[in-house]
Amino acid sequence: MGGGTPSNPGSKVTQRDVFLAVVSIVVAAIGAGWFLNSCSAEGDGTPGGLPSPSASAPDGEAPREDAALDGEGRDDPEADEGRERAASEPDVRYLSELKPAHGTARTGAVHLVGTDYEYSVRVEHLCLGEQVIAYALEGAWDTFEATLGVTLEAHPGDIHHFRVHVDNEPATDRIALTKYDTERVTVDVSGAAELRSHVNADIRCGTGGQPVWGDAVLGGVP
Repeated sequence: MGGGTPSNPGSKVTQRDVFLAVVSIVVAAIGAGWFLNSCSAEGDGTPGGLPSPSASAPDGEAPREDAALDGEGRDDPEADEGRERAASEPDVRYLSELKPAHGTARTGAVHLVGTDYEYSVRVEHLCLGEQVIAYALEGAWDTFEATLGVTLEAHPGDIHHFRVHVDNEPATDRIALTKYDTERVTVDVSGAAELRSHVNADIRCGTGGQPVWGDAVLGGVP
């Protein structure tokens, strides 16, 4: 009898019961995580839930979406730029790039009255009389342009007389220039077979400057 309350053997929880309960919870959590991971892997087609290769890229680079342009058929930015530049610029040819059909000329950069003309034609030894330089056009060009002048070696009083002929016909008036002068000329040469540049001066041999056709250029579509 003893006055105490008798204990209930069926309600006693032992340490073993607690341990088994904890193990069961841990196993259940691991199983649930594996199941969710497997479902994610099946969804994106990669094993073990690893991230898809297309989902990431090296630092600083965006995922490549233009793989189809690699190799043959790839666009070339430099080629595109060259085509655009060719389409925007007219076809031209400097006389310095051509061989004269008649006469002898020097070519290269020349300085005239404060300006450099990189693609120029000039004549030496003008004391031999009138000098003529002729170029075959074959009807392929539309215009001829040049800045006429005399190099600074000329004496101040030396006067050089220029004139341009197209197919043996004068295309400009007679232009008189000293070393302090320049004049830009534009001549229509559409359909012309030949261009002739005439120059003469009353000077002594070895004392004068050189007459120049600065940046002499043909324009049109050859």
